[in-house]
Amino acid sequence: MLNDARLFTSPLLSVLRVLFVSNTSFSGLSFSGKPLPVVATRYANALYMLADEQGQVTAVEKEVRNVQALLQSSAELARFVANPLLRRDVIVKGLDALFAKANISGLSQQFFHVVVKNGRAAAIAVVIQAFLNLAAEKRGEIVAQVTAAHALTDAQKEMIASALQQALSARGVKKIVIAATVDANVLGGMMVQIGSSLYDGTIKGKLMKLSQALKANKAA
Repeated sequence: MLNDARLFTSPLLSVLRVLFVSNTSFSGLSFSGKPLPVVATRYANALYMLADEQGQVTAVEKEVRNVQALLQSSAELARFVANPLLRRDVIVKGLDALFAKANISGLSQQFFHVVVKNGRAAAIAVVIQAFLNLAAEKRGEIVAQVTAAHALTDAQKEMIASALQQALSARGVKKIVIAATVDANVLGGMMVQIGSSLYDGTIKGKLMKLSQALKANKAA
């Protein structure tokens, strides 16, 4: 069971500390652990640079998060934006109507106009993720995606964050943000992922490793 205290003893936390000590930059990584497209990081860097020059990083980040939430909450909207059959001006008009309701304007609105007009509308979701990763990294923050079979308690989140904080403090990381999700399919234990680094301590993961070992022995 996830709430078993043995899952959060010092040996596990030691593994986490060792696992996440690397020279990886997280701004170019998605939560799947796969590198984000180069085009996404380029657009994200351009937006951050402009927002920083104008002293609008916080405001732009808030608006970009709002756009992300809108895309994630509506599959229809996501399909509309990524539809290669639609003219670019049609997508821009559609986004503008949405932005007006969500109070998104100025630099953020202009940026999404450029993305769409350059034929990169289908990449908006990954551009947003790259920007949010970069903004968090600039603040000395990183997000740890934690998947478990049951909801984590606040105490468990704090223990995981503390372990990762110790591991990454030398790299200038000031804060670990725990993004916890529940997936009954993992059966028990937990999975912790930051960028391309993954610790799989789930029962499902262990069973898969056992199955692979048995298959390897049988083949031999």
